[in-house]
Amino acid sequence: MMKLRRLMVVSLVTAVGLTLAGCVGSNPSSSGNGGQAAADLASPPPPDTKATLNVWYYFDPTAKPTMQKLEDLFHAKYPNVKVNYLYVDFANMRNKVLTAAASKQGPDVLLLDPMDADVLVKAGALADLTRGWKKFDGKDQYPDFALKMVDEKLYSVQAYVNTTALWYNADILRKIGVAPPTTPDEFGTALTKAKAAGYQGFALCGKPTNECETQATSWILGNGGNYDDLGSPKVKEVFTQFSDWAAKGYIPREAVNWDHPTASQKFASGKYAFVQAGNWDLGVIGKGLDFKWGVVPLPGGKVAPGGEGEAVGAFSKNKRLAWQYLASTFWSKDGQVIFANGRGSIPVRPDASKDPSVSQIPHIGAWVKEIAVAGSRSPATNGDLQKATQTMGEVWSGILSGQLSPDQAEQRLKSEVAPIF
Repeated sequence: MMKLRRLMVVSLVTAVGLTLAGCVGSNPSSSGNGGQAAADLASPPPPDTKATLNVWYYFDPTAKPTMQKLEDLFHAKYPNVKVNYLYVDFANMRNKVLTAAASKQGPDVLLLDPMDADVLVKAGALADLTRGWKKFDGKDQYPDFALKMVDEKLYSVQAYVNTTALWYNADILRKIGVAPPTTPDEFGTALTKAKAAGYQGFALCGKPTNECETQATSWILGNGGNYDDLGSPKVKEVFTQFSDWAAKGYIPREAVNWDHPTASQKFASGKYAFVQAGNWDLGVIGKGLDFKWGVVPLPGGKVAPGGEGEAVGAFSKNKRLAWQYLASTFWSKDGQVIFANGRGSIPVRPDASKDPSVSQIPHIGAWVKEIAVAGSRSPATNGDLQKATQTMGEVWSGILSGQLSPDQAEQRLKSEVAPIF
């Protein structure tokens, strides 16, 4: 979302309890890719300013307490500014922003999948942050990968990293006599024993969407495959393995109807030995499980770190306030500490990741190990990466449902996705 995208993490459920707000009206003085002069963004408005900020995002409802704590940081500086949140499901966010931009409308603040940035910039939907960023006091805390540049201009900043890892039910593993798996062979053995003992095996995101593509990509990268070589035996080997596991019932067929939060809740039921879940789930299901559990790096996987980018809308009437909202929340040390403790996300800022409350988060070491050897998708050189990931999500779902054989999956990727790379 969680794009690792996703990577970060991601939900398609209704955001009950959060205040919804519509599009911001067009601003006659604004234009695409910046509106107000980019140099003005970091110049703070007066503390007594009264206004409303509209924030668009795709977090699930469990994010509400964390978002409130972040908002409190902002309200310490701007108590008279109302913040409205509009939930848009992950699959529809990009199209909603594009549609709004066509009418010179959109949010003040947008939390987006970084893979969408190029398309949104071309549509004039995002404000240019370049000159304002030069004035940002904490800019030296950010690595290059956290800054989304398009044509040498900055349009979004990534405050945290999200990845998936392998969660396991320690009670089930103890009963079937296996240790937490560290290799694909050990994982396969554990699934076999779990099924034989009457337990469900592996819960995962299997819907035909680019949300679930992040799960497939981790296994493909770990096996030595990538988007720029979809004819490689390394890619087909992954499809063959998961097709076999699904056929044997280690992965339930109904997983093709599950998004990421649904798979996590299936694991929380206590019936599944494993789930491929994210670090953000530490603050969601991790605090309410009534069985012993743990987390290890994906055995044989290699994650492509995800997470959301934070941007200012090009057609916002309140760009400077939008900047102050992000600077005091997601981009600040205190904000990243709050988000890590509330959502389990790994801060980008070193000063935040070293905070004792973050470094002592249970099980966070599994994700730290994964990020140290993380991979990345091949860059799209002849098309839209979003289209490629959507197609991969559809193929992944087809493998899990049994509707596509490994050969058919390979052929579809070679014909529809390979030309993009």
